[in-house]
Amino acid sequence: MAFGEHHFELATGMPPLFKSAVPFEGPVLVAIYIFTAILTLAVIATRSAFTNGFARLLPGPYHVPISFHLPKLLPLGLLIFWFIRVRFTRWHQK
Repeated sequence: MAFGEHHFELATGMPPLFKSAVPFEGPVLVAIYIFTAILTLAVIATRSAFTNGFARLLPGPYHVPISFHLPKLLPLGLLIFWFIRVRFTRWHQK
C-alpha cells in the first residue's frame, strides 16, 4: 500500500508525504517503479495460488470452500493494520 501510494505520488507529480535524504529522481525513481511492479505481481500470484491452484487438488464437494479465501485476506488485513498503526499513531517517531 505504501509503495503503491508513493508510486502514484511520484507518477502524478505530487509532493511525497515523507521526507527522504535521497532525491526521488533518476535510478531511485526507476527502482521504486520496478519494486512496485514486482510487489503487484507477487500479490496477484499469491491471490491466484490460494483460489485456483490448491482447490484443484481436492475432491468435488470440497472444491472451493470459503476457508480457502481467508489466507489471501490475511496479508491484506495485516497490511491495513500496519498502515493504520504507522500512519495514525505516529509510533515510529517516538
